[in-house]
Amino acid sequence: AEGGVNQRKVVELTTKEINANGGIQGLQGRELAFIACDDQADEQRAIDAANYLHRMGVPAILGPGFSTLVLAAAQNAAIPNGTFLISPSSTAVDIRDLDDNDLVWRVSSADTQQGNSLAYFALVLALQAQDASERTRVVTVHTQDIYGNGLRDSFEASLNAYTLAFAANLAEAGVVVEFDAVSHKQEGEAGDWNAEIDRIIEELEQKEPDMLLFVGYDGTADILSKLQKSPSLGKLPLLLTDGASSAALATAYQTESDLPDEVFGVQPGYRRGKAYRHFYELYGEPVLPAWTEFTYDAVYLLAYAAAGISPSAMDGAAFADSF
Repeated sequence: AEGGVNQRKVVELTTKEINANGGIQGLQGRELAFIACDDQADEQRAIDAANYLHRMGVPAILGPGFSTLVLAAAQNAAIPNGTFLISPSSTAVDIRDLDDNDLVWRVSSADTQQGNSLAYFALVLALQAQDASERTRVVTVHTQDIYGNGLRDSFEASLNAYTLAFAANLAEAGVVVEFDAVSHKQEGEAGDWNAEIDRIIEELEQKEPDMLLFVGYDGTADILSKLQKSPSLGKLPLLLTDGASSAALATAYQTESDLPDEVFGVQPGYRRGKAYRHFYELYGEPVLPAWTEFTYDAVYLLAYAAAGISPSAMDGAAFADSF
């Protein structure tokens, strides 16, 4: 998948930077090295990859990227094997409740944070639209996994909290905020992805939303490409989660006139700095992928942790202690 390929590029870039500057002194002059395994966004493959790396003597794993794969690999391989695991991009709330002996970490924040931010955006938009309608219906379109379900729940809880906190403002404006949701399979699980997109759009049109929140992955761009052609949905305000950010999303709308009236997201659309310039020079990516900075930071965190561990004690527990 696009996300995994780009994260691997970031790992390559960061590893070269570290080794070009002398590697890790704590490893007695040895360079930092990574073994890449493709989980193909499949839970069993993620488990098999984690077990394989354990048999290879790898003390720490960077990844997987998806929350569902992190839970599968952690519970069925990394934790039982005593392997350290850090994910740059798994945001599901359930990960924090793992009984993991401090072996499972992540660089990204949990979905409660972005759910809260997006709920605030939704409330602001509801108050701005007070002259158009007394009812503002927010509909979440989300994947049927722990990421999609968890973020839907976090968003709904935050939206309810904000609605209560700003009850007086809403009452004065005469606005009632409603919540609804449409779940869907991921692209690789849907069988006929185009038919699944048509079902999503048909269900959305029946719900008559006033704004839309998309919780998903690369496939969100495909949904938006079709959704923009709907007379009742195409111009609605959009709220986008981190997982929806992709190069495909940047090209889902051909012209500025095709864009919705409002778009809010929690993934930075424009970043700059030495690391980003370096990435662009090496790979020519004008639209930097989601989680670029988190993957970059994760590699450096692993390097700093390894620098404080003697070679003879290089195992998952030592990484956990170092972190």
